[in-house]
Amino acid sequence: AGPGGGGEEVFRTVIPHRDFPFKLKADDKLSLMGSCFSINIGDRLRDLQFGVDVNPFGISYSPLSLAWGLTRLLDPAPFTDADLSFADGRFFSYQHHTRFSHADKGECLAGINSSLERARHHLLHSRALFLTLGSSWAFTLAETNQVVANCHKQPSSLFTRRLVDAGESAGALAGALEPWLAANPDLKVVVTVSPVRHWKDGPIENSLSKASLIVAAHDLVKRNPHRVHYFESYELVMDDLRDYRFYNEDMLHPSSVAVDYIFSKWRRSFLHPS
Repeated sequence: AGPGGGGEEVFRTVIPHRDFPFKLKADDKLSLMGSCFSINIGDRLRDLQFGVDVNPFGISYSPLSLAWGLTRLLDPAPFTDADLSFADGRFFSYQHHTRFSHADKGECLAGINSSLERARHHLLHSRALFLTLGSSWAFTLAETNQVVANCHKQPSSLFTRRLVDAGESAGALAGALEPWLAANPDLKVVVTVSPVRHWKDGPIENSLSKASLIVAAHDLVKRNPHRVHYFESYELVMDDLRDYRFYNEDMLHPSSVAVDYIFSKWRRSFLHPS
């Protein structure tokens, strides 16, 4: 008999299924924010015809950037010229992904503000918000002392880089979520850690970063266990699949097979059987 009992050999550690105290139906609105892994899950939810809004500011890796974005979504004031920078012939915002950048200032602001308004309305009516934490490393623009979501390939001399500890990350996210949980009494929050490896940070630095995120995520759950929950995306790759076969050619991003596997677990945990 194999390690799992019975006559079948088991050559991996399978993470047991967990039920969550709520289920999502096809007409529920869902919001997703965080790393590129949020986009992977969002795409699969769209395929199932869910109404989703994904990363209204673009990809955000740091919990501090996520917290900033959640807080900014509460503010109905539009972004203005003062929120933009200009380099290499394009206007951009340090709090937004390059997909919002544009040679025309008006077009840049129009895209940013359209996304802001749409996401605010969507989150106010969402049944669940899924936050994917990517990295504990944060970049601060020296000129403003503001944590940025995207450095837009500007000179490194403009920024300072630091490892944000778990307590600061959890505190920032808890503070940003509190008004949303009050504004939307039906909202549930699911936090997960991205299995994407940030190798450019360095192998040890990536491990420190992910460990800090896991501690921060569980701290966040403990602060509000009835409304905030943890889903084990990172653990499914590290402790269940646990094989380079389930990575893309860069050996850093989970393959589509791996993402499909994680989503199958996610779907069983959160989606109503009907």
